[in-house]
Amino acid sequence: MGRAALVQRLKERGAELGFAAAEKLDDGEPVVRATAAWAIGRAGGGKGGRLLRRARDREKDAAVRAEIETALDARGAAAGAAVHGVKVR
Repeated sequence: MGRAALVQRLKERGAELGFAAAEKLDDGEPVVRATAAWAIGRAGGGKGGRLLRRARDREKDAAVRAEIETALDARGAAAGAAVHGVKVR
């Protein structure tokens, strides 16, 4: 599944699809791992954060690690905003 298709399906099915992407964090292709990290970051939930931190710890590709960090940062911003009642897009 390409990034555009994943984006469309994520919009349609939300967190369910984000967590389905978890198995792709171990894919042989860096672009697939990066896209999976992005999708999990968008899905939200505590499980996603744990998945992303574990993936970050074992990831060797710098670009994929950067995508994982971006996803973790976005999750942190969204969580902080939720505490303060702010809507994050």
